[in-house]
Amino acid sequence: MSSKVFSLFFLFRVAALITLTILFGFLFWKEDWFFSQLVVLALIVLIVVELLFFVRKTERELGTLLEVLAHDDYSRTLYQGNFKSELMQHMQNVKERYSQQYALLQHQQQLVSDTVESTGLGICIFQGNDEIVLLNQKFRTLLNVPNATSQKRLFADYPSLIRKVGSIREGDTIVLSPADYDYLFSQELVLTVVHRTIDRQTYVIMLLNIAQSTNEELNFDAWVNFGKVISHEINNGLTPVMSLSESIIRIIRNRDLTENDEKIEEACKIISSQCETLLSFNEKYRQLIKVPPLHLESMALSDSIEEAIKLYAGELSSVEVEVNYGRSDGIVSADRRQMQQVFSNLLLNSIEAMKPVDEKLIKIQISEKKEHFLIEIEDSGVGIPDDLRSSIFIPYFTTRENGSGIGLSLCRQILWKHGAQIHLKPTKDGDRGSTFVIAFPKTSLMHQ
Repeated sequence: MSSKVFSLFFLFRVAALITLTILFGFLFWKEDWFFSQLVVLALIVLIVVELLFFVRKTERELGTLLEVLAHDDYSRTLYQGNFKSELMQHMQNVKERYSQQYALLQHQQQLVSDTVESTGLGICIFQGNDEIVLLNQKFRTLLNVPNATSQKRLFADYPSLIRKVGSIREGDTIVLSPADYDYLFSQELVLTVVHRTIDRQTYVIMLLNIAQSTNEELNFDAWVNFGKVISHEINNGLTPVMSLSESIIRIIRNRDLTENDEKIEEACKIISSQCETLLSFNEKYRQLIKVPPLHLESMALSDSIEEAIKLYAGELSSVEVEVNYGRSDGIVSADRRQMQQVFSNLLLNSIEAMKPVDEKLIKIQISEKKEHFLIEIEDSGVGIPDDLRSSIFIPYFTTRENGSGIGLSLCRQILWKHGAQIHLKPTKDGDRGSTFVIAFPKTSLMHQ
């Protein structure tokens, strides 16, 4: 129906209503025309009701359309009768057009969401000072925060971080250390903050990533496989050289020695000695990279600690050991033998570090932080100089004269395969000794 026909129908109803009203007024004065008065009055009521129905139906369909647009619920249908006006057709066209645009917008949002998740970065965007408009799963996982719609709720456990974010200049990056935030998260993170203004509205974009030093561990399997090849080649190359040099020494000793024979024997001894040194080094490397597969079982971290303490009972006889397991023994899924090896290495390091000091004290405690158990092992030893703290987990690095340099590196690899992290806690002015902190997940995601 065209708009002209719609207008004519409406005007016809109004004209009929006016005409009948005038007619009723004329008949009202005729006392003997009672039946005619009733008929005209009935027609007036009928037209008014029909007009109200007509207006109400149009209002209802408009209301339905507005609700569809307001709530993005395009499953609802408009008037489906046999008789449709041009207005109804226009309303139906508007609904279909918005439905198509909404579907396209959803596809685009899904594409953006998938792209954001696949970057490997934690991304959080909030509008103004509080409202969050985008928060991906990586960001929540790295910082161990809940899903939220406001910055205040998202960083409820990080009040100092909110202040720090507000002071960061455009494009600057900061390193978030677990120790600075009471180990609410377990890895060192790099945070970059970017500010953008769109249509006079300010947006703050936070980009979160794992620090490079931690990220390098993700290539553990690659360098282990490379190391196995190198170790194999070194072993195969040095063994026959060492064997040949020893054979030459035996041959020379079975005859009268000349001056040249003595020089040859001395050279062979040097070759043999160097081969032994390299093979010993190679064996230590094989020990480092040959972390066996995990045999997981439900166990208490406190049990592994107690086993390590018993293992070094003799060395600890002159050491005061304080143990505090709090309200939890730290029940986790882990490899019992490998975890005992971790705690044994850490205890041995503490014992060695306390040899030069008179007051020997080791404090061990287990606490809970959200999704992690925290195991802190503190000693009163000589401590580690600031300039060496960043190198202690590097293979073969050692501060002891007779140390192998693989203990802490081996601990780190074992814990990494359990999905755990180990840190050397920063020291405060006046403090001495060292404190190692292990963040062990309650529900471990194993790297096997």
